[in-house]
Amino acid sequence: MRLPPYSADIVKARRLGHVPVPGVFGHVVVLPTWKAETTGAFIVCPDDVHASVWDFFFLAGLDVSLLVRPIDEPRLVELVHALLAAEPRSLLVLDMAKAHTAGIGAGVLAIYTRKGRDIEQ
Repeated sequence: MRLPPYSADIVKARRLGHVPVPGVFGHVVVLPTWKAETTGAFIVCPDDVHASVWDFFFLAGLDVSLLVRPIDEPRLVELVHALLAAEPRSLLVLDMAKAHTAGIGAGVLAIYTRKGRDIEQ
């Protein structure tokens, strides 16, 4: 397993006991394409690489958002399972196209949370 692109600084900070500053989409945003951009801490998980290749251990206990564009269901399920295996505090799955046209609420595909798991901020 290897680290996803743009995760090195997040991993380094976590090893020092730090947590990324939460932004509008949580502590870390997962982008499915090189063409997307966001502010704050983010990683890229491009469609051409199977999600099982990536090691997401550094997401444990964090609020994570997966911003997707139209994506096939098997790929989405694969990515969500891989991210949840890292035990983030929460995972928001947001369809960027729907959020852009109809608002953030309409773009929410799923919200996963872990009970009893908290981090210091």
